[in-house]
Amino acid sequence: MPLPARSRTKIRLGKVTYHCAVGTPVTQASQLRCDNGVVPERDDLRQFIRDIARRHERIWQEQSAMLREQSEALRVITTELRDTRDERRAHTQALLRLIDRLENGGAQA
Repeated sequence: MPLPARSRTKIRLGKVTYHCAVGTPVTQASQLRCDNGVVPERDDLRQFIRDIARRHERIWQEQSAMLREQSEALRVITTELRDTRDERRAHTQALLRLIDRLENGGAQA
């Protein structure tokens, strides 16, 4: 009985493409059961697992690099916001002091 399309995957080992169920254990060649009844050779399976591991390693390295870049950009933005906030507070305090002086000067007159 064929598997539904969403639960199947293609595994290319050498010149042969296997259509297998997603989630099929691939730790040992004898555990890989494909709907075409062919079990891949152990060396092909090892090469496939090495290739997948390399791909995952490359993806993690790219994700880590992107995360570092985003973290640095966030630090820069946070610093700019902090500086802007401090500047705004200083301006607000200066305006309040100016208003206080105007009010005090107006009461004396």
